[in-house]
Amino acid sequence: MTTEYIHGGPRALITGIGSHFAEHRGADGLWHAAMKEGAYAAAPPPWSKPALLSSVVDEALADAGFPPSQARFDAGVSVLLCAQAAVGSTSLSPFLHGTDTEALTTRVGLAPVTVLSHACATGGFAIRLAVQMLLTGQRDVVVVAGASVPDSMEQISLEAVGVLSRSTVRPLDTERDGMAIGRGALALVLERADDAARRMVTGAIRVAAAACLVKPSRTESDPQAVGAVLRAALGPATGPDGSHIDAICAHATGTVLGDAVELDELALLGAERGWTEVPVFSHKGALGHLLHTSALAAVAHAVEAMRRSVVPGTPGCRTPIAEATGVRVATKSLQRPLGRVLVNAFGFGGNYAAVLLEK
Repeated sequence: MTTEYIHGGPRALITGIGSHFAEHRGADGLWHAAMKEGAYAAAPPPWSKPALLSSVVDEALADAGFPPSQARFDAGVSVLLCAQAAVGSTSLSPFLHGTDTEALTTRVGLAPVTVLSHACATGGFAIRLAVQMLLTGQRDVVVVAGASVPDSMEQISLEAVGVLSRSTVRPLDTERDGMAIGRGALALVLERADDAARRMVTGAIRVAAAACLVKPSRTESDPQAVGAVLRAALGPATGPDGSHIDAICAHATGTVLGDAVELDELALLGAERGWTEVPVFSHKGALGHLLHTSALAAVAHAVEAMRRSVVPGTPGCRTPIAEATGVRVATKSLQRPLGRVLVNAFGFGGNYAAVLLEK
């Protein structure tokens, strides 16, 4: 039996970004790392997931303007951790894998941690939950975080299903042959718009909608599920903004089937809504696929693109796969104001998410 959960998301703001990619740190570091083809292949220093997570959570809170001396918010801060589901008992499993009983040290004290696991769409599910927690008053600030430090088991698992590239990762390219596992950590700070306004936050980006769908499938990418979650995020094609979109940050990992299904569904959506050459881009030819953390990297990359008024190119893509009139693959960066950007995240096991950002 197929079970589907689709939720349109109400509005909250992304006010801070923390990131760590080898020598690149912060929102600016993420931007530059995401533009460098093959950056995923650089040998990283020895990394610990707990240390990375603490670092990027603190960095994101600082970027959002919360002072180090502030001990705790009135309603507290929560951390939603994007990670694997429980896979046995280790000393780190309570923190990384399955419970909300551990505490993460942050600039605002000890924050309760809740772990979400929806494969490579986890970040989208976490953002949807964060918005819900904010608008129901459960928390004043929610930090969504994740770290990708691949181990041998993840490498072997992905090799076994035949999705790893044998050469260079080329998202949305005719010569694509698979993905590469990325290394790094991301954190996003979300808060209610009225709270951010009282703090006089500038440069925040609105989460206009977030749609999540679970539809178990035997295929890597189910076209019906992809189309359904995209339409749920965009809402009805009516009103002044119902059909308008300025760019799309695709999931596009570089796999043969997944990239084709995603672009086909975007083309169908564009035909329905009258789009004309809406640019589609992907950062995974630079950062690789960050697995459970990948959606956070995509959202952060899109946020920076909106702040900079730049449509990023797609590192690794030289000859784009066939396109329709409504969408086109952006191979090079283009200076352009971005008011609304759609971010896609799809995962094995039938997990699908899409987040709509507004400036």
